[in-house]
Amino acid sequence: MEHAREYKSDAPELELICTVYNINPNKNQEMLSHCPVLSEYQFFVEKVREYGTISIDIEESVKNAIDYCIEHHILEDFLKERGMEVLHNMTFDFTYERHTKFLEDELEEKEQQITEQEQQITEQKQQITEQKQQINELLARIQTLEKAAVK
Repeated sequence: MEHAREYKSDAPELELICTVYNINPNKNQEMLSHCPVLSEYQFFVEKVREYGTISIDIEESVKNAIDYCIEHHILEDFLKERGMEVLHNMTFDFTYERHTKFLEDELEEKEQQITEQEQQITEQKQQITEQKQQINELLARIQTLEKAAVK
């Protein structure tokens, strides 16, 4: 810290290091046991996933999870106050993730098509090479026959 100095800047910078913890089921249980809100959040996310297996409509899944959690006093105050914000953010995140997955799948499909086309080109080149070789052999036979006919 001896080299740290305060200075004015139009674009202040801050270096931040974050630790990310996996709070999926059966992960970091000790931490979850010490933080009820985080544990309730994990439960809420699992409810969204559970309802997501029932309905393909993410908005419906999130709404059902919000209603369930409020009814069972899980993140109740927060979801009552900010349920619409949660719905919007989770729907947006899911839509973004779905779009990203779609693009990745599309890219993979295009790469596969390119690989198949490259294989076809390689096979066609091989066939052309074989045909050239056959033509050259036929030309050699014709020349041999022409020389024999001239004698």
